[in-house]
Amino acid sequence: MTTRRVTPRWLRRAPWEHGTTALIGIGLVMLMQPWSIDVYSYGFTVLLAGVVGYSIAGKLPQSPSPQPSPPPGARKPLPLPPAGEGRGEGGS
Repeated sequence: MTTRRVTPRWLRRAPWEHGTTALIGIGLVMLMQPWSIDVYSYGFTVLLAGVVGYSIAGKLPQSPSPQPSPPPGARKPLPLPPAGEGRGEGGS
C-alpha cells in the first residue's frame, strides 16, 4: 500500500505565484514612479526578488484538483489502439 504525501497548504504553487506576481508588479510601479528616489532605488531589488520567487514557485507542487465525476448515464471512453496500428503508420 502506498501512502500519498500531503503537501502543506502554505507550500502549494498558486499562492506563491500570485504573491510573486504582485511583487513583480510592485517593483515595476516602484521603477516607474517619479516622486521618490528612495522608492526608485529599491524598485529593481523588489522586481528581481519577484522574478526569482516566481522561478522558485514554479517548482512547488500544485494543489490537488478534485477529479470531476462523470454525469449520470455517461459512457466509458473507448480504449486507445496499440502503437503502430491504424492511421497509416505501418509500411505495408
